[in-house]
Order: sequence, then C-alpha cells, then structure tokens
Amino acid sequence: MKSKKSFKKIWLFSTYCLTLMMIVIGGLTRLTDSGLSMVEWKILLGIIPPLNKVDWQQAFGLYQAFPEFKQINIDMTLAEFKFIYLMEYSHRMMGRLLGLLVLLPFIYLWIKKALSRLELKKYFFLFVLICLQGFVGWFMVKSGLVDIPQVSQYRLTLHLFLALFFISLVLWFWLEQLSFPLKQNLEKDIYLGRWINTLAILLAGQILLGGLVAGLDAGHVSHTFPKMFGRWIPPNMFYQTPWVINFFENQITVHFFHRIMGLVVALYGAIFVFRIIFYCENNFLKKWAFYFTLLMGTQITLGLLTVMLNVPVSLASFHQLVATLLWSMVVMVMFYQRRGEL
Repeated sequence: MKSKKSFKKIWLFSTYCLTLMMIVIGGLTRLTDSGLSMVEWKILLGIIPPLNKVDWQQAFGLYQAFPEFKQINIDMTLAEFKFIYLMEYSHRMMGRLLGLLVLLPFIYLWIKKALSRLELKKYFFLFVLICLQGFVGWFMVKSGLVDIPQVSQYRLTLHLFLALFFISLVLWFWLEQLSFPLKQNLEKDIYLGRWINTLAILLAGQILLGGLVAGLDAGHVSHTFPKMFGRWIPPNMFYQTPWVINFFENQITVHFFHRIMGLVVALYGAIFVFRIIFYCENNFLKKWAFYFTLLMGTQITLGLLTVMLNVPVSLASFHQLVATLLWSMVVMVMFYQRRGEL
C-alpha cells in the first residue's frame, strides 16, 4: 500500500510538471502565431506528422486555403510554415501525452484497487477535464479559421482558465498524498483564509486578463511605462459601444487594466507578505513569503521588460511561466489553510 501511495505522488507530481510545460508551450504557440497552422483536428491520425516533402506540401496546401495565409502570410515559404506547424504539432502532442499520463496510471490504480471511491471520482474528473481542454483548444482554433484569421480572445481565455483549473486540482491532489503535515502547533491566524482567498481572486483575475491581452495581441499597443501614449489615462479606451465591450475587445483598455491589475496584485501581495513577516510566527508561511516575494519581483520585472521591449517571445513566455508558479504558491497556502494547519 505504501508503494501505491508513492506511485500516486510521483504520478500527480509528474502530471503537474507536464501541465506546466503544456501551459508554456501553449503560450509559445500563441506568441509565435503558430496556432492556426494545423487546420484539421484528427485525434488518432493527427499524431503522424508530415514525413516527406509530399506530406509537407500537402499540409502547406491545406493551410494556404485559409484566411491566415491569404491575408497575412501570403509570402510565407515552406520552411517558415514548417516552424509554425511543428510548434502547434508539439502543443497538440503534449496534450495527448498529458491525457495518457492522466488515464493510464488511473486505470492501473483502479485495477489494483488502490483508489478509494472519492479518489476514483476525483481522478476520473481529471481525465474528463483534460478531454474537455482538448475540445476547447480545437474550438479556439476554429474561431480563427474564418474570415478574420485571429482566434477568439474569449475562447483563448477559457482555454487558459481550464488549464489553470486543471493544474490547481492536480497540485491539490498531490498535496493530499504528501505524508507530512505541517504540525506547526501555533496559534492559527483566523484571518489567513480571507487574505489568501482575496489574493487568489486577484491573481486569477490578472492571469485571465493576460489571456485577453494575448488573444487581442494587446501587448503590442504601447511600449512605454508607466504612461501609455504619453498619458496616464490612454485615449480611446471607451470608443466602442456598448461601453462595457471595451473591457473585453478594446486592445488599449485591456492592456491598461492588465497593468492596473498587476499593480493591485503586487500591492496586495506586498501587504500580505509584510503581515506574515511581522505578525506571524509560522515558519512555513515565512519561507513561503520569501519565495513569493522573489517570484513576484521577477514577475513584475518580466512584465515591464515584456512591454518595453515589444513583447519578445522568450520574456513573454517566461512571464507566463512565473505567473503559473505564483498561482501554484497561492494554491499551496489555500490547501494547508483549508486543512487547518495554518
């Protein structure tokens, strides 16, 4: 039974790591405008990439029939197409690998009767969720295979939300398998739940705003900080009607509020860390505050550099990775707080 528990821990932690990689590859696929290169979705046959020149010409021909090529990439060469195709192919293959990583160990543990009834439900839900994520990914791609060759920012943000939800569950289930409780034996902070829940809401909102920024390519609209276009409040923030649509479809508005929300998260996080350092005796929380501060500082720096250097792929991708790690740190504290150990 002990070996089965170790197997679960390795399985869930591996799933977390692969999901983290999947999120990064997904971001790279978006940043390199590779997402519309594969215009078909074949669950089984899709695992076979073009193997020779004829296959590549066929794949390129399919791509050439769609608006992205006709309107944007009319001068694209076959070599350039291979790059974006392989980026999207890698993302899809990693998704399939993740699905197998969830399914096969689950079946093994089920056969070995090593799962409780609750675990059966939880881990089966993980598989359902990863299948749903694959469907939403294709649903997102389809939105760009139309007259306007750009994926819907709403579908992209939904895709990101499901990834965030999935990695949160995997991390939570992994923490449940760890054999050591914190056992701090200190007076519990009765307000910790409120603080960490608020931080979670703010950070999740900021990450999803980042999804809208990515979907709208809004990161390119301004390369100065703290002002945009030489102003504290940029122009043309509410020219679309009805006005509320500007928060979701206006590049300037979405970019501006992504900056504002970043400052809000940073300020709230700083107050939270200050409170832990000076008013909390819990050693786990003090260590957590140190690493959270380190990651938050890195994230702020990456955000500024990404804007000011016109969204270089490497920095923007690292920005997304650090955001997911920050979210994971928040989930970790939420887990231990809910268990009554903090």
